[in-house]
Amino acid sequence: MRDTTVRFAYTRSLGGVSFDQSVRLEPSQVAGFLQAFRSIIPEAVAGSTAGARFETFGFALEQKFKTGTYLGIEGGLLNSEVDRIIGVVDLDFPPAFVPSGTRQNLDYTEKNLVITVNQLVGDWWSLGAAIA
Repeated sequence: MRDTTVRFAYTRSLGGVSFDQSVRLEPSQVAGFLQAFRSIIPEAVAGSTAGARFETFGFALEQKFKTGTYLGIEGGLLNSEVDRIIGVVDLDFPPAFVPSGTRQNLDYTEKNLVITVNQLVGDWWSLGAAIA
């Protein structure tokens, strides 16, 4: 089909530590899918996730019609894994504070689906709607 576009992307990357989370080494888009993630796991849930592993999948199907209407459907899957040790302090007997740690394994997956409809209105204007 001449007026149909299909896109797919799969990426794997590694998050930074502290300041490195704000520095980009990889591209911000791959095949039109955003890759600009400081963290996929919400920091309100797990705090800062230094050294997280990211894995993303994206798929899109877009159709252009002769009337100037564009339909699109895009799906994505974001996955992040973090294995870390959280520092704790144990109170032993006789009374003594001993530094220790507890292992935390985080595995977070986010799924998304976006459907868009856009209509050209003249040479310089368009109207659009999206359902996410």
